[in-house]
Amino acid sequence: MFGLVAAGQLVQGAPTQVDETHFLFEVPNVDAVNHLVVFLTGAVAFPPGIGGAVHFRWPGDEGWSFLGHLSNEKPSAIFKLARRKGDAGPAASAAAPGWAAQGGAQVCTVAQVGISVEALGDIAELTPPAGTQAVTVPAMVQFTERMLGSLFEHAMSFAVSRDAAALAHSRSNQEFIPLSALKSWRSKIEREMQNNPTFWKR
Repeated sequence: MFGLVAAGQLVQGAPTQVDETHFLFEVPNVDAVNHLVVFLTGAVAFPPGIGGAVHFRWPGDEGWSFLGHLSNEKPSAIFKLARRKGDAGPAASAAAPGWAAQGGAQVCTVAQVGISVEALGDIAELTPPAGTQAVTVPAMVQFTERMLGSLFEHAMSFAVSRDAAALAHSRSNQEFIPLSALKSWRSKIEREMQNNPTFWKR
C-alpha cells in the first residue's frame, strides 16, 4: 500500500506492518539523505475520511516528529529534511502511538519513517516541527509515482520462480522479464524525477 524513496537510495515498497494501522520503513545512511518521498502504490485505497500520518525519527531520538500526510486525494508527498550532520535536528515529539516498542532510541545511522492510518480530522490537528517541510509535488510527478507504483504492484502479482518461468516458457513460448530489471528501471525513473521532474522533455 505504501512506498518510500530516500534520495540517492533504492525504492522501498514493503514496509514492516507493526499492527493494523501502523507501518514502518527504515532509512539507512540518513546523514546523506535530504529528501524523502512517501507515496501510495495504488494497490489499496484508504477508506473515506481516512489518511496516513507520516512520522519521522532521527537516529538517537526516542520520540517521533510529524512530517505530513497522505490521502486518496494526496497520494504522494516529498519531505525536505533540513537537519545537517552534527545538528540536533527538529525537536521530536512524544513517541507516536503504535511505535513505542519498536527498539527504543536509535543508536546508528538508520532513521525510521512511520505511517499511522487514522482519521483525516485527527491528522489535521498535527503540526510538522520546525526544520522539516513538505515540498509541493507537481501533478506530473504525482502521476508518474502512481503509475510506477501501479505497474510494479501489477508485475509483482505475476512473479514466479526461475524454474517456473522456464517451464512456462517451454510450454507456451512466452517471454519473461527478470523482476530485477523492472526494479532497476523504476529506481532510475524515480531518481530522474527527483533531480528534474521535466527530464522526459529532453
